[in-house]
Amino acid sequence: FTEAKHAYYAAESRVLLGLSDTETTEAVVAAAHAYQDRGTDYWAYGDEAGTQCNVALVHLHADALDGAADALRPVLDLPPAQRNKGIVVSAGRVATTLTNSPARTSVLARELR
Repeated sequence: FTEAKHAYYAAESRVLLGLSDTETTEAVVAAAHAYQDRGTDYWAYGDEAGTQCNVALVHLHADALDGAADALRPVLDLPPAQRNKGIVVSAGRVATTLTNSPARTSVLARELR
């Protein structure tokens, strides 16, 4: 794996384990940052979307709905043809977390679901 993919998988592992500490947040942000440059040889829209979903989850765990929405918006804006199973699963994790969030009844939360 490339360093970027390793960072993505390591960060996602921490998120899936339910860790929401500073180390997890830093790992998730670093992984997302690695996929911001679409000109790299390793860039893939699915990996970028996955990292953005992880950023959204970290924000939701911190009760930061606006940050979660900002992270998730590019994923939700993907054309249907690019919404592969991995992206759908990652976005589904965000939806599940959002459903269990104290912010679940807010207008923004309803828009994201």
